[in-house]
Amino acid sequence: MSQLETMASEPKDCTEKVFNDPIHGNMGFPSLCVKIIDTPQFQRLRYLKQLGGGYFVYPDASHNRFEHSLGVCHLAGLLVTELRDRQPTLEITPQDVLCVQIAGLCHDLGHGPFSHVFDNKFIPAVEREKKEEREREREREKEGIPAAEREKEREREKEQEEREREQEGTSADKPKRWKHEDASLAMFDHMVKENKLEEDFGECHLTPLHRKFIKALIVGEPTEELLESAWDTKKKDFLFEIVANKRNGVDVDKWDYFQRDCHHLGMTSSFDLKRFIKFARVITDPVDGKSQICYRDKEAFNMYQLFHTRFTLHHRAYQHKTVQAVELMLVEAMREADKFLKIPGDDGKEWKISECIDHMDAYTKLTDNVIHQILLSKGEGPNSPEERAKKIVNDLQQRKLHKCVGEIVVPVLADDYMPKSEKSVKEEIEELILKKTGLDERIRIQVSKLDYGNEADNPVNDVRFWKKDKPDTAVPFKAVEVSFLVPQFCFMERLVRVFFKTGASNDKDWIENLQKVCRDWCDEQKVKRTEGEHADKFGKHASGTFYPTFH
Repeated sequence: MSQLETMASEPKDCTEKVFNDPIHGNMGFPSLCVKIIDTPQFQRLRYLKQLGGGYFVYPDASHNRFEHSLGVCHLAGLLVTELRDRQPTLEITPQDVLCVQIAGLCHDLGHGPFSHVFDNKFIPAVEREKKEEREREREREKEGIPAAEREKEREREKEQEEREREQEGTSADKPKRWKHEDASLAMFDHMVKENKLEEDFGECHLTPLHRKFIKALIVGEPTEELLESAWDTKKKDFLFEIVANKRNGVDVDKWDYFQRDCHHLGMTSSFDLKRFIKFARVITDPVDGKSQICYRDKEAFNMYQLFHTRFTLHHRAYQHKTVQAVELMLVEAMREADKFLKIPGDDGKEWKISECIDHMDAYTKLTDNVIHQILLSKGEGPNSPEERAKKIVNDLQQRKLHKCVGEIVVPVLADDYMPKSEKSVKEEIEELILKKTGLDERIRIQVSKLDYGNEADNPVNDVRFWKKDKPDTAVPFKAVEVSFLVPQFCFMERLVRVFFKTGASNDKDWIENLQKVCRDWCDEQKVKRTEGEHADKFGKHASGTFYPTFH
């Protein structure tokens, strides 16, 4: 038997360590998972808040990536063993089970300070700042060039930007934005190497090729290194849907954090994950020949409950206006800290916060504790980066938050209802503010989306179900087949908020002017909306579907 063939024998050490969890009760972990847990790279997750800035608003939202990762590992093991026991023909081996468990355990190793605040807000802000600096540098280089030539160059750059904007989100050549999953893969390799876990993996009959498979399970699809290997990615491809489901978003990662977050936020979770596990079944799609995890037809309503829970969490917690205000300030503090704070690597070199994503030895030491490091820093003068960062953190602690002065909720049905990207919406409002009041550095605009997980489309359309009399046939379910009360055509809305940094004598005038800008923007959009081809779906109130709220 070659090393590429999955061994059917049991791993050498099958002893389990049991953890007691408030969400799932007793959770058993195999010895290899315990060895992974007992590494500095995994223990780091104890110091990364699951809900980022949410802990500043919800006092019991103190849970961390550590316990969530344990929960995902546990659920991944439950689901894959249930499939193995119910369908022996799938030939799921002990190594398959262990790989899926390890993927669930390690899927969040790459998160940075305050979780999604780091990869969704801080890193993009730093990248924008670098881009702007490069543009300023180019302008300085052009100072000796005749005015006519400079104008031609600006025109060429403008045309290039317009082409890039047209291709935004669709171009295969567009550079991939850094995500925490990228760091999860790098941290996994770093963890195995630094803690000399290769032998432990070997004792469980897991080869270097299995480790590549684990990394592919983390991202939910075959990675380049796995595709270039001798691994058969088509065999048991349903395993890629357990930890990170790219097909429809139904995976154990969401099952855990939905229930865990609801528990710590004092909210009720309305879906039943135990029934999902009980009625899961692998069926091969006759169209593409790929196997996928399907669910019993009577769980269709439970599926809508799952995605509605996602929407509720975003609406009530993740995108809460005060949470957003806190996270704006956390990003501002870290951007200032990026100018002076250095994180040491194992080789003695020191790296900026934003540079740590390329150096796992330093990234291992980067946690939410960055806020305390800011408070301990000392700068030269009140306008130094150190003092500016400390001022922001002190304001956070004293509840001197940015004020949300205007909020607009916009339902999204199709591209003609709303600009394609959040960036273009933000630019539209900035342009109106510039025209009406003039831009001010105290203004912050946030454009968010609230959806069921598949933007404007119904995510349940991508889920397949099976019926009692046809257990090996995967079928879709239309919303009307489940209930006429579930959403039929609108599964997404945009949330546009304007924040203002208060503390000056003219705050009241600025706030009133910004609220007027919000009203004017709504008026403009109403006209556009009533002309849209889908306006009739909102009936006679189509022109009133933009809802401005002022605080």
